[in-house]
Amino acid sequence: MPKPLVLPGGDLPVVMADAGPWITLAYADALELLLAPGWPLVMVDMVLEELTRSDTPTSQRIATWVAEQRIFVLATEVCRRSSGRRQRHLGEMAIQEAMHALALNVPPRRGVFLFEDHKIARASFLLPAGCSKVTTRSWLMFLERQGWLESAGLSCVSTAPPLPASRFRATRPLRSGPPAARCAGPR
Repeated sequence: MPKPLVLPGGDLPVVMADAGPWITLAYADALELLLAPGWPLVMVDMVLEELTRSDTPTSQRIATWVAEQRIFVLATEVCRRSSGRRQRHLGEMAIQEAMHALALNVPPRRGVFLFEDHKIARASFLLPAGCSKVTTRSWLMFLERQGWLESAGLSCVSTAPPLPASRFRATRPLRSGPPAARCAGPR
C-alpha cells in the first residue's frame, strides 16, 4: 500500500504524464507546456526509465529538460521491482501507484494524469477520486482556454477525441505572456 506523498505546491493539482505526452511535446519543442498552469509536475521513475533507456530522437531532450527544470522524479515500487525489465504498461502502473498515494494525503491531493494511449481512457484504468485522466489534446485545449497557449495547434498531437476538460479550473491568475507552442514535428 502506497504512503501519502509530500510534494510541493500546497493543494494545487499534481501533474503526471505518461511517456506519450512527453514524447509528443518534446517533438513539438514544447515541454514547457507541462508547467504552464504553475502546478507541480512530477515524473515517476518508471516513465523516465522508459523515455531514456534507449537512444531516441527525444530521449536526450527529455532527460536534459527534466534535469534543467529540476522536475521531481518520484521513486515507485513498480520501478524498483521491475529493474531492467522491459514490459508494457509499467509506466502507467507506476503512475497509478503515485496517484493512489496522492489520494492518501489528508486532505487528498488532486492529480492530473496526461496520456495518449486510448486504452487508458477505459474504465478499467482506475484512479482514485480527485484524480483525472486527460489526453494531451485536452490538456492543450485547457491551456488555450486559460490563455496560457496562443493556439493548441492540434495537428501535431493525438487525433483521439478529447476527454472533458471542463472540470479543470485555473487556480491562479493568468500569466502575462503565455508560452508559445511550436508544432514543427520531428527535427
